[in-house]
Amino acid sequence: MNRIDPSDLSPPPAALPPKKLNLAVLLILAAVFVTVPVCLFALVYFWLTQSAFNSIDELKADDLQEIEIRLVNLPRGPQNRPDPSPDERIKPDENTRFHTDPDVDPTLLTRPDFDVFLNALKGAEKVDRKPPSPYLGKVEVRYKDGRRGTVMLYWAAEDGKPDAAAVVWMRINSNYYKGGTLKELRTVAQACAERGTRAR
Repeated sequence: MNRIDPSDLSPPPAALPPKKLNLAVLLILAAVFVTVPVCLFALVYFWLTQSAFNSIDELKADDLQEIEIRLVNLPRGPQNRPDPSPDERIKPDENTRFHTDPDVDPTLLTRPDFDVFLNALKGAEKVDRKPPSPYLGKVEVRYKDGRRGTVMLYWAAEDGKPDAAAVVWMRINSNYYKGGTLKELRTVAQACAERGTRAR
């Protein structure tokens, strides 16, 4: 039996060095796997939060199932609120725009008040942008068919004059509106809230 001399065998192939991944390729892959899910999430989020209307004037009380309101950061002052009633006992030096009134807690309006409240917001002027303004609250509506919408509320002194009456500004989707005075809106909102029920 012939024996094979180990020296006659060809040497095993040398192991190839492991391939190095290019850093740029890794960064591109990481960006794709992070950016794509984030963009998809953002698109879905904005689609779900998009209001079913673009202006207050589109809202019809008969189409709505529910209106929930909330107001915060309510400045005082004769130009911004009704005159204090005798039982409020607000001192004149505490009835200025530097003082605030209690919030209107989240409240579900009664059906007869749907039109009453919406009429206080209707007729607002569409504008390109709003001035820097404190957050005032929001109005959330739900249609009978399940669609929803939100109106974000802000206030700012007329023409930027500190002693001028506060004006209501609204944002619906990407649209901005300039409404009536805060004094008018809060009067209606507080009266409607008293007749409404506390939201959960």
